[in-house]
Amino acid sequence: MRQLEDWSDERQRGPCLYCGEDVPEDETTKDHVPTKALLRRPYPQNLPVVPVHLECNRRFALDEEYLACFLASVISGSTDVDASLFPKQSRALQRNSRLRERIDRCRTVQFSLGGGQVILWKPERERVEQVIAKNARGHALFDVGQALPWSPRHVSITPLSSLSEEQRQSFESPQEPMLWPEVGSRLFQRFALREIDPGGWVTVQRGVYRYAIEGIDRIRVVIYEYLAAEVAWESF
Repeated sequence: MRQLEDWSDERQRGPCLYCGEDVPEDETTKDHVPTKALLRRPYPQNLPVVPVHLECNRRFALDEEYLACFLASVISGSTDVDASLFPKQSRALQRNSRLRERIDRCRTVQFSLGGGQVILWKPERERVEQVIAKNARGHALFDVGQALPWSPRHVSITPLSSLSEEQRQSFESPQEPMLWPEVGSRLFQRFALREIDPGGWVTVQRGVYRYAIEGIDRIRVVIYEYLAAEVAWESF
């Protein structure tokens, strides 16, 4: 990703975007959005980072590891994940037997009428939504200079493959022409530099993570070209 300076309203950048409180310099850390747990090495250059409370950042760590290992297990078909695709998740699941057992409990095998196996997965939804909303807040602050520390109006998560053709088309493209964001914001610069993919998508790592911002209060995310998510806040 290209290194872009943020020239949006700096008054939005003071409070921690996760708790809404001011962040003293000695309690500040830089959080990657998206979390590096979801990305693959070698990491892209100039990954987005936002300033947050150190403790706020730490409290997401277990949920981030859970989501990364859960998605790797779903794509691999079991917690014996493909180490060539998901080396970090493979190591984490080998090291953490409790996490492995927890994800195994999310997996159900059913048999079709033809006798074939169908694998169904039911994640711990609250944990997944926490990470999705956390990254969405980071995208809003980093790209449009908008802090959204309050609870979102809704968080939706679903496999891309479960969407109908009409739903997929709606998800991949804005319903209305996307408005240009605040002059000076990174998203404005991305439009000006033509770094936005069709449908308004910013690709962090191709085939791994992409996101799109509609206005300042609706964020869409696709992870591993498998999980589709949307987070929306009330407009004020």
